[in-house]
Amino acid sequence: MARPIPAPPPVTRATLPSRETLSLFSMFVLLLICGCSQWGASPDRTGGVIGIQLPGTLPFRTYFVKYVRSPCQGPAPAGAQPATEVQYAMAKATWRDRVTTRQHILEAAALNFVAQGYRDARLAAVARSAGVSRSTLYEYYPGKEQLLIALNHQLIEVLVAQVRDTLESACSPLAGIRQWLQTGVEPEAIHRPLLKIIYADDVQPSLLLDREATRRSIRDAQKWVRRALRRGIDAGELREDLGIPETAHSLQNLHSLFTRQAVADYPLFDFGPDRGRTTIDIVLRGLKRPI
Repeated sequence: MARPIPAPPPVTRATLPSRETLSLFSMFVLLLICGCSQWGASPDRTGGVIGIQLPGTLPFRTYFVKYVRSPCQGPAPAGAQPATEVQYAMAKATWRDRVTTRQHILEAAALNFVAQGYRDARLAAVARSAGVSRSTLYEYYPGKEQLLIALNHQLIEVLVAQVRDTLESACSPLAGIRQWLQTGVEPEAIHRPLLKIIYADDVQPSLLLDREATRRSIRDAQKWVRRALRRGIDAGELREDLGIPETAHSLQNLHSLFTRQAVADYPLFDFGPDRGRTTIDIVLRGLKRPI
């Protein structure tokens, strides 16, 4: 006599798969699909996208990180398989979302650091201002120090580009040095919030964690100052006996001093009614070649 088949247990909430299980299963299916794909998109040096044949064992994470770190522009490669267009669109959208979220967080952090001060600012307020949850904020930046370092990197990129563009586009090396020093006395309004944060006294201990980035930014900025000094000497505009490395270092220190004074709540001295032009003229007279 056949044994009766037992009835299945009743379906309850406890017997249903959890959300975590479903998420892991969905991720496994996605990895399987991407691993079987024969085509992919890889960013080239100019930020565009070129089609390359990828091995089936290429991890999806490697494919994804390329788009997080590199801008994706333009349509999918011509002749690409339909799966490639889907993957490309997903990666491009994900990259944009991550960049937008990261930028919103940094903007909110800058506003809160300026309004409350770095020491009194709270990550909960930063998350609220950025429109994200605290868990999302911690995913990008685990603490205030990481937010500060990210803002410091952003400012470094802007200031090094400013040195390069000012000195390289000026009509003469001496005019370029004058314009660059003037940006220290009168920083652009768009740069003032970040400058005010980075030059504040209470953030200096935290910035020691990122000392190498600061040193690298000084070296990069001085490289363009040395180029301008060399061009000025070769053109007969500047003194031939100038020590280029020492002069570049001194000019960089002077620019930093001007900037700190310009954004300080309690400056040590006043630039005067001419906004520091007389001070800059005195410095440039020491650089000019005697007639």
